[in-house]
Amino acid sequence: MRLFVAVAVPPAVVERAEQVKGRLMGCGADVKWVWRENYHLTVKFLGEVEEARVAAVVQELRAAAGESPPFVLRLLGAGAFPSLQRPRVLWLGVGGDVEKAEWLGERVDARLAELGFEPERQRSLHLTLGRMRTSAGVQGMLRLLREEGQAGPEPEFEVREVLLMESRLSREGPSYRVVAVLPLLG
Repeated sequence: MRLFVAVAVPPAVVERAEQVKGRLMGCGADVKWVWRENYHLTVKFLGEVEEARVAAVVQELRAAAGESPPFVLRLLGAGAFPSLQRPRVLWLGVGGDVEKAEWLGERVDARLAELGFEPERQRSLHLTLGRMRTSAGVQGMLRLLREEGQAGPEPEFEVREVLLMESRLSREGPSYRVVAVLPLLG
């Protein structure tokens, strides 16, 4: 199973992401856009995990979530990885209680290290909008990203749980299934 740990985003965040994505789509750049039902904030990507190990992963994630308090986040402006000069991944930034979100990520890393998972090298909480396939239309995309990057803070949303998700890949794109819901109890 291809697994990752994520924070679900509420409908208001999905709508805001769709508004930004709609404006960015207008530049005609060659982008593989994320489907609206797939928006999330990734805490940790686990990759392929044998089904026999999933129960142990859930147990460790439950412990990590139990050590982590709920927190409040909000969307920020748009940007790109690795940089605006070389956009590959288009995203919306995340602000708010980022320290608590980092703490959650550190607890997840610490607990899953016991099962042999490598810790994240660099954590960057963001909501992915799409991935550039080619450099076609990149100049128009950069202009729009700079404009969206100036947007003010968006409404806040509370994070009270994390999800263990399965990603199934197909020709149409990924589809996600919730494997476990883990409440934040710290």
